[in-house]
Amino acid sequence: GQAMLEVSPAGVRAVLERLRGLLHEGSMHRKVEYKMEQLLKARKTGFRCSDSEKGNDPLPEELDLVERDDQIMFEISLDDDDIQEERDLDS
Repeated sequence: GQAMLEVSPAGVRAVLERLRGLLHEGSMHRKVEYKMEQLLKARKTGFRCSDSEKGNDPLPEELDLVERDDQIMFEISLDDDDIQEERDLDS
């Protein structure tokens, strides 16, 4: 959550607003509602854990293998007209 919040705060906000809407509908199983409420609560703290919990880093140091300057990112929008569907990849 914390990494997503850094990369796309608007995306996180949109997803959480949709989840909040689903909660208000009341058509979810109780366990799902509970997990969604926990997620919304975690968002209020910026997805940071309390001292009593284990570290919840967006990317553990031992997995951060590529230097920030060497990383290549591709950003696309799902609404782009030039995206070509590749159904063979799904099978």
